[in-house]
Amino acid sequence: MRLGILFFFMSWSSFALSATQDVTISGVGISESTKTIFIDVSPNIINSPCTNKTQVRISINDSEIHKEVFSAALAALAAKKTVNVGYSDLNTAECLSGAPVIQTFYVRQ
Repeated sequence: MRLGILFFFMSWSSFALSATQDVTISGVGISESTKTIFIDVSPNIINSPCTNKTQVRISINDSEIHKEVFSAALAALAAKKTVNVGYSDLNTAECLSGAPVIQTFYVRQ
């Protein structure tokens, strides 16, 4: 039996999910200065126009979904689970502090 947690969120004005990648999480944090939750990932994010490919981020100003992503990321880190993250690989993709913006987040069993 496969068990996973999938979070799917979008900004209607800029949603363009075009890439997903399986990663492991090596750290999770919150930055008050950038108003983001950041997740350190390995391997680096591929095919992203963003300059920081060692992290994915979500704004803490985005509704309440950031709380669920933060909790799921911490659980995945503690359990050493593989996570599939979705992001945009288009040249017009939004970046937060240079990192790809999380558009889907799936914790695998």
